[in-house]
Amino acid sequence: MLKKKQYHFPSKKIRELSLTTLRLTGHALSECPLVCHDLIASWPAMSIPIIIWRIGVILEIEKFPLFYSWGNKEWKNLLIKVNKSDWLFPGCLPPETIRNIIINQYTNELIAFKVICREDNHLILIHRPQWFNDAQLKLQLVKRRS
Repeated sequence: MLKKKQYHFPSKKIRELSLTTLRLTGHALSECPLVCHDLIASWPAMSIPIIIWRIGVILEIEKFPLFYSWGNKEWKNLLIKVNKSDWLFPGCLPPETIRNIIINQYTNELIAFKVICREDNHLILIHRPQWFNDAQLKLQLVKRRS
């Protein structure tokens, strides 16, 4: 999907993210770390595919040095700020309800992938996610794990 969005039907946001990703990491969007993929079904929370937001979060935290520490509120604000204008505002719920679920879910996945760890009321960057050198190698790894 990322390859198709990046090369065949790029929107302005995808083009900008592609260029930023290439400039910062030297990789294409389709070579993003596995933790960027939404493997758990969740409520629609954004007007863009959630993977685009997740890649944006990874690019944002890569700006910080290893062992950087965020307070819980600071962490949440950092994640909300990524693609801020793309968060949906459902009419039947307060906007922060679904947004908090998505942020908590992704935070837990980043902890499970050992990108960050929780220490008391802080989240600490302990490892940078691995970008792949080839999207095909990434797919092979996913198939082997299944």
